Amino acid sequence: MGQDLTTETIYHFIGFFNQAVEESRMRQEYDAFKAKSRLDEDPNNTLNVTVKVNSPYNLGDFDPGVSARIPNYSDVKVSLGPPPDPLPLNLAGSGRFVANDLEDPFVVFPMQPAAYTGLNITPVLPPPSSVALAIIQKTALQDSDLLITSTPESGFIPLSQYQQTLDLLTYWSESLSADWPATLPETGADIAPLGVALYESAEDFTPPSMEAAEIHFLTGNDVNGIHVNGQLVDEMPDLDAAMPDFLSREEVDDPEIPHEVIAGGNTAVNVVSLYTNWIDAKVIAVSGDSYSLSAITQVNVLSNLDTENGTPVGQAPVDTVHNVAALLSSAAPEATSHQDTAEGEEAEPEFPGMSIMARLTDDLVNFNWVEQYNYLVDNDMLSIQFSGNESFLQTGGNTTSNYTVLQELGFHYDLMVVGGNMINISIIDQVNVLLDNDSVSYGNGWNASGDNNVLWNEAVIETIGHDAYEDMSLDYEALGESLASGSDGIGSSILQDSAFEGLDMLKVLYIDGDLINFQYISQTNIVGDADQMQLHASQMASQDGAETSLVVGQNALLNLATIYEAGLNSEIQLGGDQYSDALMYQAGLIVTDESQLASENGNGLVNEAVAFLTDDTNETASQNDHTTPQSACDDMYADPMGGVLV
Repeated sequence: MGQDLTTETIYHFIGFFNQAVEESRMRQEYDAFKAKSRLDEDPNNTLNVTVKVNSPYNLGDFDPGVSARIPNYSDVKVSLGPPPDPLPLNLAGSGRFVANDLEDPFVVFPMQPAAYTGLNITPVLPPPSSVALAIIQKTALQDSDLLITSTPESGFIPLSQYQQTLDLLTYWSESLSADWPATLPETGADIAPLGVALYESAEDFTPPSMEAAEIHFLTGNDVNGIHVNGQLVDEMPDLDAAMPDFLSREEVDDPEIPHEVIAGGNTAVNVVSLYTNWIDAKVIAVSGDSYSLSAITQVNVLSNLDTENGTPVGQAPVDTVHNVAALLSSAAPEATSHQDTAEGEEAEPEFPGMSIMARLTDDLVNFNWVEQYNYLVDNDMLSIQFSGNESFLQTGGNTTSNYTVLQELGFHYDLMVVGGNMINISIIDQVNVLLDNDSVSYGNGWNASGDNNVLWNEAVIETIGHDAYEDMSLDYEALGESLASGSDGIGSSILQDSAFEGLDMLKVLYIDGDLINFQYISQTNIVGDADQMQLHASQMASQDGAETSLVVGQNALLNLATIYEAGLNSEIQLGGDQYSDALMYQAGLIVTDESQLASENGNGLVNEAVAFLTDDTNETASQNDHTTPQSACDDMYADPMGGVLV
């Protein structure tokens, strides 16, 4: 019962007063205790107390009282191990059995039907999910060094002229490349139309015509195998053996070479490794059309015109320019049957007595889009006076790299029914462009290396699993119409298909939309390594046995891509038309004369290249634009001494 305000105030006052009194008493007791402790001669003598606790009760093992035993199933029949092909189970019960002969899912061997019928076990097949991945990797590096330690002689040209030449080579690579309508889809609905557009583009592809370019073009069954620069070979060439000597060193500074200048030795690398073992089935019934395309397009463009002491090098440079493409396919190994039969007797075929289904009301997509782009400019301008016993100068040796490694796993079914189209696209597009026009002036004693560049495109598309196409039978046509109307029933004619012999349960996936497997890889390296050097080393050159080395080449441009798809040997029941093609296109252009780079307008660019580059510089580059980044036209870039080690 509540009190009035005055009474409550009195109660609070009494309480506060009582607390103040108790505090005073405890303070008095504490002061006395503190004074007594100071009189103790041995304050560290603490009191030790041993406590023993005895109890007549013992704790037993933890027993939650929960039993996992299924009623009316004997202990002999229950196995602790998982079933050989487990399926998620719905034990809630829906009032009906899926089949009268449903086996106990916890038993790994056949069992006798139990009399208990109150437990309803409904298997549930999980539907797969789509995968859509877009990776854009781009690097840009400008390392054009200007190093003057000695008064330069005449002969240096503006670096902007080399930039224009690199732009011209890039324009030629664009002209030689396949014109794929490759624009990253904005929505999932754009993936299927893009796949069809890519297939149609491959069907209409005509190799471009360009003077001095070496072009190889194959389609259909001719693309099978390994091709190096258009020639069929038995095995892949060894990239490690082809790498430049400088890039194969363990240490950049070779202790056995007293005097060395490294102005080249740049590396641009793009690597993609894509492994998929995705959605597949023994039988795939497709109501619509089937589009299948495997394509590899590769382009190498190289200009390596060196000048030594004012005279063009007479002998052709020794460079490695390879387009390596492999389209390989093989059947998946078939599972062997372990059914025991008496000698001379034939096993009675067994077919699934029931089915289980997963249903998707949209497209099922496995989409991987990878773009890799390296842009590296290392146009050095050096005028150096050497003296002394040892010297090491590095203005090159740059590295740009993009790496992507993907592994994607999915589900395997016994039967897939596709209401729309089936689209399977695999494309690898690779481009290398290198400008290595060096101008070197030096005295006696130098050993110059302006070649030994490596331009290497390597692409592999390998498929495990053979697809056999047939016209859709009436049974599968009726099944597709039934599933499209909403039914989940599988007729006995489908269950008795020879492709399903030996199965206990038929696992079915129904896709109302399209089945799309789309892989696109684009790799580009643009490298400019046009060096101008004047080396003054009369004192060093006069020393007997002074070993020297000048590296203005030995660049490596590498595009390495692999698409490895593993699956099953499938029977395709096709209701529409089949569109299947394979394409292999390899092009190489090596500039052998300065006249190829000159034109009537006097700026080193042909007229159409000028228009091409002018349009690109006036427009804002989009994310998917592959045009060469335009550098400043100053003779000295923003990094005049980047990477210089003396």
